[in-house]
This record gives sequence, structure tokens and C-alpha cells, in this order.
Amino acid sequence: MEEALRKNLTKKKMMSSYVKIMKLLPGLTMVSMVAYISLLIGNNIPLLRSTVVAIVLGMLLRNFMSIPDTFEEGIQYSAKKLLKLAIILLGVNLNLWQLLVISGQSLIGIVLVDGFGILFTLYISRIMNLSGNIPLLIGVGTAICGATAIATISPK
Repeated sequence: MEEALRKNLTKKKMMSSYVKIMKLLPGLTMVSMVAYISLLIGNNIPLLRSTVVAIVLGMLLRNFMSIPDTFEEGIQYSAKKLLKLAIILLGVNLNLWQLLVISGQSLIGIVLVDGFGILFTLYISRIMNLSGNIPLLIGVGTAICGATAIATISPK
């Protein structure tokens, strides 16, 4: 009796995993195709990095095509789970000494550019009559995340 229950639970878990994978598959396939096309373009056109191409292709697809709901779960999984894994793997790939050398040489530039970005955003926010913490949040988010995105996309 106990063996039959255990087999039944295992079968239900396998079916649940299968259903989940099947829900993710269309979106994961679409994201994989965008990544593959981006790599092809990025490898063949030196001025375009594959990351930039992927961002542009994703924006074009999302804004100019009607993406069926069946793709959404896989796309969201890619954006939330796979992107985090990719960032972790990128970090694992970094050599700590190289990072210290590059950061040490670039620290003044990073501080100046980020500081300017924050101050410029605060200035524009005043012109637009934004109040509260929103201007500072936008400024810091733009300066820090923008700098991180540029560092990620820039050539090695």
C-alpha cells in the first residue's frame, strides 16, 4: 500500500514537472531564438555587440508584435531566473585581480559620470516639477544601473 502511494506521488510530481516545462517551452524557445540571432549579428558586425542586438530585438518584438500569452511564462522565467543565473556566471568568470586593477583605474571616472548622471537627473526632475524621493530614486537608478549595463555590454 505504501509503495503504491509513493509511486503515485512520484508520478504526480513528474506530471507536474512535465506540465511546468511544457508551459515554459514556447517562451524559452522564443528567447533562445532571439539570443541566437543576436549572437549571429553580434559576431558578424563588429560594431554591434550581441547584448545590444538582443535588447533591441526584444524591444521590437514586445512593442510591434502581438506575442501570444502562451509565450509569457517562459519569457518571464528567462527574465527573472535565467538572467540572474547569467549575471552570477558572468561574475564567476571575472578575475578578482583584473577587477581591482580596472576598478582602481576607472574609479574617478565612474564617480564623476555617476555623480553627473544623478545631478543631471535631479535638475531635469526640478524642471518637470517632480517632488519627494522620486527624482533621487530615478537619478541613482539611472546612474548606477546605466553604468552597470554599459559595463556589461562593453567590449572585453
